[in-house]
Amino acid sequence: MKTPPILSKSMQGGEDVNWFALGGLIFWIAGIVLMACMGYANAFTGNEKVSRWASDVKRESQFVYGINAPVAMFLAQIKQESGGDEKVTASDGGMGLTQFMKGTVEQVVRSYPELGPSNPYNPVWAIRAQIRFMGWIKARVKGANDCEKFGAAFKGYNAGLGYAQRAQKKSDTPDIWFGKTEYINPGQSPKNFLYSQKYARWILFKWQPQFATFGGLMCDIAHPPPDTLPMIK
Repeated sequence: MKTPPILSKSMQGGEDVNWFALGGLIFWIAGIVLMACMGYANAFTGNEKVSRWASDVKRESQFVYGINAPVAMFLAQIKQESGGDEKVTASDGGMGLTQFMKGTVEQVVRSYPELGPSNPYNPVWAIRAQIRFMGWIKARVKGANDCEKFGAAFKGYNAGLGYAQRAQKKSDTPDIWFGKTEYINPGQSPKNFLYSQKYARWILFKWQPQFATFGGLMCDIAHPPPDTLPMIK
């Protein structure tokens, strides 16, 4: 960007202002501010792919959870799973927007026949299945509040419900997930255990704030619980 225009000497001496020069300076400053804002927005590049599903997530989550449904949380989960790409297939076999495995798809269809034939690459079907399946898992784990319950439920979504339930059975405080039960390895490999422990934290405390404008936040995102395990990328 060009350097700002120099104000006339008359302005420096308290005489008439060179309004042309002043206007140029204001324009230059506005350009700097605009570039800064664009740079800030670019920090969230990629969220557009997730946000385009916001209306579907809002509709389906409010149908299941009511008007205060955690819309931002479900969008954050999509961000973690697929980055908003409904066509992606993972190396482990995860399919579509919500990265359902074949066995999970079959389970969801059995549990929720109203969803119709399985189609994990159809984003609307995937979102409807994701929201209902998360509710199904949440109903089968313990938690002192919804935040703790969803923490355990995300473990179940990523690693399998059995692992979340086993961790809670071994825990002295099964109702408290974050800072307590999340650190109990229920029998996973160290690598898989660490990933599934971070999974809930990434969704709730890393990605969810980026979708806060869509409403329905879960947990106190301004004060995430301290984490004693090393962070992984």
